[in-house]
Amino acid sequence: MTGFNPPRTTVDWLSTAIGLAAAAHAGQVDGQGKPFILHPLGVMRRLAEKGYDLELQICGVLHDTLEDTWVTYELLKQIGFSKRITDTVLRLSRNADNCNYEMYIELICTMPDAMIVKLADLEDNLDPARYSPVVDGLREKYEKAAKRLIAAATPNWGGLLSSLNQPKSST
Repeated sequence: MTGFNPPRTTVDWLSTAIGLAAAAHAGQVDGQGKPFILHPLGVMRRLAEKGYDLELQICGVLHDTLEDTWVTYELLKQIGFSKRITDTVLRLSRNADNCNYEMYIELICTMPDAMIVKLADLEDNLDPARYSPVVDGLREKYEKAAKRLIAAATPNWGGLLSSLNQPKSST
């Protein structure tokens, strides 16, 4: 890329990822009309709070870019993101080959880094403060996926599993 100076530190890569995600998601809004970029930033924050490294946080902020924007796998590689980041973001992206949601979750289960980021994504999607998936009928789908991923992922997600096993409110 002409005129692009690659970041020198992992923190610089995080800044680059945030800038790319913000540009790629510009103008997109979530189901409540809030800027969509708040979701990838929320996923990144959840990963940071659980103590995951900056590369996984970068994956968190980029996790929806290949699926929902003009960003491509080739662009991520061209920018210079690590193989770990580009491969994880690719695995987290639904496409024609994995369009069935259950198949998509099973593919994620084959890559530990993708499982961790997807769990943070689901945790953010299930957070009533951000969005109400119950209204959209997505809660059961997200809960089923989270339970499948938790079975194969790190114990840091026990709190989410506990909340998934709580009785549903009737609101």
